[in-house]
Amino acid sequence: MFLKWLIFAFSSFVGLFAFQWIFYTGFEWSKTRSAFGYVFPNLFTFFLFWSFMIAVVLAPLNAASWSIASLAFNEWFHKAWILHLTLLATSGISGALVFWMKFGEIPSRGVLIGLSLYAAGAVISAFWR
Repeated sequence: MFLKWLIFAFSSFVGLFAFQWIFYTGFEWSKTRSAFGYVFPNLFTFFLFWSFMIAVVLAPLNAASWSIASLAFNEWFHKAWILHLTLLATSGISGALVFWMKFGEIPSRGVLIGLSLYAAGAVISAFWR
């Protein structure tokens, strides 16, 4: 049971971390409206390109993550709350890591306690039936 939950949590974390990294990279690059050496004429065309790039790059990760989520719901846990709380925890943890790695923002004690509570809620929901 724990291994299945870890597989689901890890796949969720990887997909959410990649999305948040690309999402905030787009905001950083939008200051200059340039990506990969090309300067776009306006923000609309920049974000149109960036949206296309996000869709292409994240499609395999999302397909794998959603497949594992479907397996977790339909075969392993049969409860949506386990998935929901695990996604909440992995999203918060991946966001904190992205903010720290990309922007140098160190999480405060309150943030760390909140993330710990997210993680504890996810683990408790998975094992307390």
